[in-house]
Amino acid sequence: MRRLTASALFALTLCATTISAQPPNPEPQPKALGDKADKKPTDPADAGISAALANDADVKMAKAKIQLAEAELAKARQVVTLKVLTLKAKIDQLRSELVAAEERVKATKGMVDKGTLPQAPLLIEREKLATAKTALALAEAEWKLLTGSDSDKLTARVVDLVALDELLNTRKRNAELEARIANRAILELQKKLVGAVPDQIRAALDKPVKLGAKGERVPFEKALEVFKKEAGLDVPVRGFPTAIFDPVTGRQLLEPTGQPRTIGITSQGETLPVGAWFQLLQDENRGAFYVREYGLLFATTAPPDAPTLTEFWKQKPAAKPEPESEPKPEPKPKTEQK
Repeated sequence: MRRLTASALFALTLCATTISAQPPNPEPQPKALGDKADKKPTDPADAGISAALANDADVKMAKAKIQLAEAELAKARQVVTLKVLTLKAKIDQLRSELVAAEERVKATKGMVDKGTLPQAPLLIEREKLATAKTALALAEAEWKLLTGSDSDKLTARVVDLVALDELLNTRKRNAELEARIANRAILELQKKLVGAVPDQIRAALDKPVKLGAKGERVPFEKALEVFKKEAGLDVPVRGFPTAIFDPVTGRQLLEPTGQPRTIGITSQGETLPVGAWFQLLQDENRGAFYVREYGLLFATTAPPDAPTLTEFWKQKPAAKPEPESEPKPEPKPKTEQK
């Protein structure tokens, strides 16, 4: 009996161990969607619609128009963005120019009040200030139009500002012209030299003189001797170089006689006024002749009040004041004889 009981217990234990060692049964997996067994049949109408939409010319054209519209929209956005940024930079620059114009007007007015400048430069600076204000107002109005605020009122304002800008530009041009005329008149008055030396130069400029034969190079020193002998021009000349150097080699140029070459001209054997010979000397050499109260100056630059010899030659001599004559006594009325 005991053996049967033990055998039964051993058999039960072995069965339990075997059952626990076996893997559990796998759960049934859902079938893939692509399995042909469970695939639903496609509706022929849907397939036809898809094929028609893919191949229809109108649909393709509509899609192309949508893409083109999107591209144009992106381009328009870029243009507007660039316009806004450019206009903003312009407004900032105009504001800086306005501040600078105000400072120039203030500084010029101070010099005019002190008497160091005439009134004309102040008028020009004021016109520039008004132009700067108008330009800034136009840019700010354009900004408001671009950003869309009170467009109707701003349009009328812009029209007025454009008209005002044109008026200011006209006034500015007129003011600059008047200033140039005034400055030219002042300079002409300043450049009218009087005295014994300028009078001697003026008297000699119109006298005809012949310098050398045709093809002969006449040095300036020899020309001065001829001017002195035949035209009576005996005034000091300063500033002309005593020697000329080769611009390439840097060596001093010499005359055929072995003397250092100075400024001069190549004659054609003609007879010209002394003033014309001086013009030729200026044209063939680097520099110009300026008339001073002490004589002539040859230089590349000169003081602003020094007229060139050509300008001096074209000027009319200053009129000498006529001596005042004593008033003639009024004739006595004739008495009637009885």
